[in-house]
Amino acid sequence: MKNLYITCILLCSAFATGFSCSCAYVPTFCESITYLDGTIDSNYVIVHAEVLSKNNSEMELRMLTHLFGTPSESVLTVPQGYGADCRESIGGFNVGSEYVFAFWGRSDGGYNLSICGVNWLNVSGNEVVGSIAPGIDRIRIADFGELQDCGNLGSTLTFIDVTPTFTSGDIEVSTTRDIEGINIAMYDMIGRLVYAPTSNVLLESAPLVIPGIHFPSGCYAIVTEVKGIRRVFRVMIVS
Repeated sequence: MKNLYITCILLCSAFATGFSCSCAYVPTFCESITYLDGTIDSNYVIVHAEVLSKNNSEMELRMLTHLFGTPSESVLTVPQGYGADCRESIGGFNVGSEYVFAFWGRSDGGYNLSICGVNWLNVSGNEVVGSIAPGIDRIRIADFGELQDCGNLGSTLTFIDVTPTFTSGDIEVSTTRDIEGINIAMYDMIGRLVYAPTSNVLLESAPLVIPGIHFPSGCYAIVTEVKGIRRVFRVMIVS
């Protein structure tokens, strides 16, 4: 089934004249590379790369970070695409700029960049920018390879932490990137809700502080939920 999604990349080029590429609508990068079964197909090669040069027929990339798959060289060649052959035109990529690319395998002409779904993202400074995943359009390049809900690149919940887990003072819920639409709640040992913030935004620069001194000694569960994915942190408060 996964191969049916992008077989046009490999098969349509010989019939480009008079034919058009037909693709399923997939709105984000992570959804594109995990289409149908939730994991990244072994045919993919995913890299963070800089555009070294470009002409009318191809562009050359210098690989900066290998994220998935097995590229056979440090300089990658990407052939020009024409839409009807299901390959992306290289016209919009700028020499000297950096991108994250998801290539659908390799052919004699180089690495194939599909127009089906979202298969490339801009890199601006130290951040990846674009339609990364549902609700995510910006993330640090250092964290990009740890996206657990992005197939086997890997939950955005890994960016959330709760410290300390044994305390008589404040408890901090922190994140390494800004998150909108997060639900946070703290429950006591018998499941009663004892604390919930009013905001559903958690900022990297402003951790949520829960004043542990206001609660009796005991074990508590802090539950975070983003996009329906939950993570539970156990904390012990002592007087």
